[in-house]
Amino acid sequence: MASETAHVRVSGERAVPRANLGRRWLHPQLAVAHSNWTYIYDAQGLELHCLKRLHKANKLFWLPRHWLLAACTDTGHLHWQDVSTGQTVASYCGHHGPLRVSALHPDSGCVLTGQPNGQLCIWTPLEKRPVVKMLCCPAGVRAVATAPAGHAVYTLGGDSRLRVWDIRCLRPLSVSDSGADAASIRLFDAAPQLAVSQRGLLACPVRQGAALMVLPAGGAKPLLSHPSPGRLSDLAFCPWEDVLAFGHARGLGSVLVPGSGEPNPDGAVHPLSGKRQRREAEVRGLLDKLPPETIAPPAVGGGVNAVDAEGIEEALARKRAAVMALPSDEVRQFQPRRRSGKASGELNRKVGERWQRRRMELRQLLKSKKRVLAEMGDEGADAAGGRKTKKAKKVSQSGELTKPATGTFLDRLIPKAD
Repeated sequence: MASETAHVRVSGERAVPRANLGRRWLHPQLAVAHSNWTYIYDAQGLELHCLKRLHKANKLFWLPRHWLLAACTDTGHLHWQDVSTGQTVASYCGHHGPLRVSALHPDSGCVLTGQPNGQLCIWTPLEKRPVVKMLCCPAGVRAVATAPAGHAVYTLGGDSRLRVWDIRCLRPLSVSDSGADAASIRLFDAAPQLAVSQRGLLACPVRQGAALMVLPAGGAKPLLSHPSPGRLSDLAFCPWEDVLAFGHARGLGSVLVPGSGEPNPDGAVHPLSGKRQRREAEVRGLLDKLPPETIAPPAVGGGVNAVDAEGIEEALARKRAAVMALPSDEVRQFQPRRRSGKASGELNRKVGERWQRRRMELRQLLKSKKRVLAEMGDEGADAAGGRKTKKAKKVSQSGELTKPATGTFLDRLIPKAD
């Protein structure tokens, strides 16, 4: 169900048979992540596309200047889909299990993910590995949120402490009024949900989701606290308005937060623009679409932490000189120590030489035997073969040759000689 906060009316409604895990507006369309795939609907709730590549997505992010739809899935993958062409720009594996804690930095277009080991990773579609890894919490990261305008990143750790970081220099900012423990503040019974307004106000559920609290930018004292009729499930600030909308177990609610919305809109699309103006802005944005190569965090792309090219060149020159340097006298006089044990190669060589010597001895023995037989002549040959002749022939007493007995069972019928 989609509603307009300006007129407080329902603009579209559609019943889906699957669970709704994430949703994001794409200009006039709506992208919804179901339990299996991601679907795109129009303003009336009609299904337009089915993105099967975005499988089991739990968070969707829209990059309007690049026309990319980024998704974090329960399978641990990050996907970037080009909405204008329908092609997949990049798809990487996070190698840290399901990516259920994530946020988008709107200024740079990078995706931030929180890991169970307390690290905050920054991803771009050009690198298979995170371009920045930063240890934010001693325990796991439970929630991450970014400011719509600025470079502040809010993290909520497993120790129930809220920390604010500057993404340009990757350093913590002060969030305490008293000055004690200025790097973080403790939120008792805080739920893993954070929302940041256009003016820097932070909203988070407390008391196990039974109430919500709004903190000012850089302060620890809450501006207001509002009870919830049911357990809070999600919350977000309405752009260009001082309204905080939240969903709970019994439905949808909202509360007025003075000073949360930007009073002077300066974007390409005015919040009160008509249908024709929005259509023209959509065509203009499609023509001025930025390539994915322009997505880079401020800490890597330049600015505060720019690359020191001269220092890198000096380090490479020192390394090259150390590699190409001539060896000293001590290195030249060095001789390797002789090994006491027998190597496998040497052992195989010795075994081969032993068999070769044995083969040569057999050959010499055979040659000497042939030479002796040749010297003896026929007499020696007969003497050598006499035993074989006696075995082959049997001479009777009368001098006649007799055949050996056959030894069959018919011999018993032959009469015996006297």
